[in-house]
Amino acid sequence: MGCCGGGGYKVRSMPNIGKQIANLTLSVANVIAHAIKTGAIRADDATITKRVEVCQGCRQLQGLRCATCGCYVHIKTGIQKEKCPLGKW
Repeated sequence: MGCCGGGGYKVRSMPNIGKQIANLTLSVANVIAHAIKTGAIRADDATITKRVEVCQGCRQLQGLRCATCGCYVHIKTGIQKEKCPLGKW
């Protein structure tokens, strides 16, 4: 079967659009505030690698997105100020 059709794999739904917009708004505000304060936006390569590895092993990963917050993990993991919504990184 395909990736979503069996093998004990449970498809998780994304947060509703309102929650995704709220998550994005808060994230952008935090990144801007951090950038103004420190001048840094991008996480270092080692941090990004660790974060991606954690996300790849997480059951909430749905394709390229996190089913908990709805973010695209390849973007979120590269932003220094971001945090996993489950506290994994």
